[in-house]
Formats: sequence, structure tokens, C-alpha cells
Amino acid sequence: MCRLAARVVVDRAVAEWPWDKTGNVATLDRTPAGDPIGGATGTALATRDERNLYVALRMPLAKNAKVAVGGAPNEGDGLEMSFQNTDPKAPAPIYILWGGAASRFDTIPAGGTTGHQMDRARKAITYAAHVGRTEWTCEWRVPFAAVGVNPAVTKRLKFNVGALESVGRSWSAWYGTGGALFEVGGAGDLILDAR
Repeated sequence: MCRLAARVVVDRAVAEWPWDKTGNVATLDRTPAGDPIGGATGTALATRDERNLYVALRMPLAKNAKVAVGGAPNEGDGLEMSFQNTDPKAPAPIYILWGGAASRFDTIPAGGTTGHQMDRARKAITYAAHVGRTEWTCEWRVPFAAVGVNPAVTKRLKFNVGALESVGRSWSAWYGTGGALFEVGGAGDLILDAR
């Protein structure tokens, strides 16, 4: 994952994000079980600066598609993002974040995070979403300190993203874990390199 060359702002617009950096971009083209779905349903991008992880998602919409903007996790269209610190000296839970198309996000306790850890993450994370005519998008700024990651020590995160489309209640993912999307031990690596 390349570092940011220019600042991005979490402001409901994702055009300035570095979508041309192919090492930062992943397609959501699998079911949670790992089966191909015949093409990408969306595109996710991850990048970083010295203090923050940034993630953005673009989900194209079919003509006249309706996006459901439910508020609670797994209600309506949204993105589930999960990650875990791999530093053996700093054992960590799996953080699970849900961001809905209604521009609201929350943390989910299934990965072993404590109430204190979830509250600290909620207070520090910035999230925004936008539903347009041809796509809906969301973007995140996750301060490393708020989720127990020291990027000077931690070289990679176990990581996954998956999107829920409310029509048909269908999920697409970057990695199909064969189980829950947040079971990041069977998902991908987000390399926190210095390039």
C-alpha cells in the first residue's frame, strides 16, 4: 500500500483519491464463501499517511437502482471493513466497522473488541458517504492510535472489506474467507509500507 502523495479529505467526494495506484485498489468480486461472482460489484482503495489509514469504496449502481439507507449495521446498503494488528507484541482484537450509505458508521463487537476499544474508535474515526446517480461511495479516516496500531512497528494488517447490496441481500467481498467476512485470518494483507 502506497502512502498518500497528496492529502485526501473525508468529505463525501472520492474523486481526489489515488484510484490510479493499482497497488492500493482492490475489487470486490467474490462471495463471502470465496466463489467468483462474475465481475466486480465495487472497488475499494486503501492508503495511509503517518497517522491514519484511509479507505474508500465505489459501488456502481444499475440504472434506476434504489439504494437503501438504513442506519444500523447490516441494514441497507453498506460496507463492512475488518482488520487486525499482526504485531505479535501487541495482540489485538479484530476491529469490525460498518459504514452505511446514509453516512453513518458503527463498530461491531463480533471480533473481540471491548466496549472501551469500540468507543475510542467511534470517537476518532471520520466517515462520509454519498449516494449519486451512477454510484454510491464512502470514505474513512481511521487514526492508527485509535485502533492500537503503531505503523512504525506494525508492518501489515490482516484486512478485508465486503459490501452489502440491499436488493437481494447480496454480499461481495475482496476476500472470501469461507466464513464471516471479519474472519481476517483467511483474508488479505494490508501492507503498511513506506513507499
